[in-house]
Amino acid sequence: MKKLLLILICVILVMPVFSLDVSAGKSRYVFLRNGGTGDGSSYNKAVGTLADAYNSLDLSKDCVIIVCDEFNQTTHFSYGKPYTGSVRFTSNYNGVDYGKKYGAEYISTACRFVMWGETIFDDIDLKLSGNYFFIIANCYPITLTENFNPVYTKKVTGNAIDSGVSILGGFQNGQDMHELACYESININVLGGNNICIVAYNRSIKHGYHFGTANITVGGKAQVGTIRFASIDASDIIGGNVNITVKDSAQVNYIRSGNKTNIDVNSVIVNWEGGKIGEFIPAEKIKVGDVEVLNTEFAEGCHLRYSKTVEKSKDFKKISESFDHAVLIGSSEDNFVPTVEEKPADLISDIGADATVEVVTEEVIAEAETTHEITWATHDDFVEIYEDDPASIQNIVIISACGVISVCAIIIILLLRKK
Repeated sequence: MKKLLLILICVILVMPVFSLDVSAGKSRYVFLRNGGTGDGSSYNKAVGTLADAYNSLDLSKDCVIIVCDEFNQTTHFSYGKPYTGSVRFTSNYNGVDYGKKYGAEYISTACRFVMWGETIFDDIDLKLSGNYFFIIANCYPITLTENFNPVYTKKVTGNAIDSGVSILGGFQNGQDMHELACYESININVLGGNNICIVAYNRSIKHGYHFGTANITVGGKAQVGTIRFASIDASDIIGGNVNITVKDSAQVNYIRSGNKTNIDVNSVIVNWEGGKIGEFIPAEKIKVGDVEVLNTEFAEGCHLRYSKTVEKSKDFKKISESFDHAVLIGSSEDNFVPTVEEKPADLISDIGADATVEVVTEEVIAEAETTHEITWATHDDFVEIYEDDPASIQNIVIISACGVISVCAIIIILLLRKK
C-alpha cells in the first residue's frame, strides 16, 4: 500500500513538470497575417508580427513561417539573435495554398530584412508597395526558390539595391561586422523571381576586408538585373574569391564590379552552364582627381568555365573575351584552384566589439529610406536581448520547479519510511 501511495505521489508531482515543459516549448511552424493575436498554431490563431513569429519558433531546427493571408512589413526588421536552424517563408503549407484560399501575400513598403540565420523564400508572393525589398544576409545562406514570386507595383530594374528585390551577401554598415577582417563564406541561391540585384560582399563598410568565398548561384527561370561581385558604396576594400554559377534557363543582364575605387577581389570564376549572360564587366573606369583609373584589380584573375551548350550562343565570343581565361568545363585545362585566405590564429580585431566601422554616407537608397527611422541595435543591445529572452526565463522557472518537486519527493519518501 505504501509503495502504491509513493508511486501515486511521484506521478502527481512529476505531471506539472511535463506541463511546464510543453508550455515552454517552441514550435517548428507558425502562421502569420495582419491583425493576428494568437499563438501562431493555426490560421485563426495567427501571430501578427515578424518578431512574434520568430519568437515562437525553435530556431535550432528547420522552421516554417506560413504567411496565410495579407501581411505587411512596414518597418525594417532585424531579429537580432543568431540561430542555427533555418526559416522558410511560404504561403503553401500542409496541402493548403493560402494564396489561392485567402489571397495571402507578403507586402513590403521599401524595407530592409536583416538575416540572423539561414532563410528561404519559397512558394510565396512578395509584393513591393515601394521600390525595393533589401535582404541583408549577414553571411547566412539565402535562397529564393523557383516558386518565389515578386510582385512589383512600381517600375524597377534589378540593377541597384533600391530597384527591385536586392540581396547583400555580407554586411551593411552600422549593422554588423565588428572585426576589420572577415573570413565568413557567403552563399546566395536565386532560382526564381525577376528584377533581382545581388551584391556579393558588403555595403558602405570602409576598410572592411572580406576574405571569405562568395558563392552565388542563379538558376531555374530567375531573371537577375545585376550581380556586383565586389563590395559597394565604399572604397579601398578587398574581397576574397567569387564563384558565380549561371545555369538552367536563368538570365543575368550584368556581372560587374562595385561602384567605388580600389575594390579589389582575389579572383572571379563564372561557371556558365546554361541560361544567358548579357555582359561581363570586370572593372570600370572611375575618375580619381583628373586621372581615370580602373576601380578593380584581381590577384588571380577572372576565369570563365563554360559548357558546350553556351559555347554555341551568339554572345559567347563577346563575353568570353572579357575574361583572362576561358575553359570548357571538364577539359584538361579546367584546373584552376584559387588561393583561399586563411584566418590567422592570432588575429586581433582592429575594431572592438562595441565599436562601429567608419560610417560612409549611404548614397544608393538614402532617398528611398527617408520615410523610415533606422536605429540598429548595438552589441550590448544583443546581449540584453539574450538576457531577457522569455524562453530563458521559462527554463529557469522549470529548473526551479523541478528542484522544489525533488525536495518534496525526498521529504515524502523519508516520512513514509518512518511510518
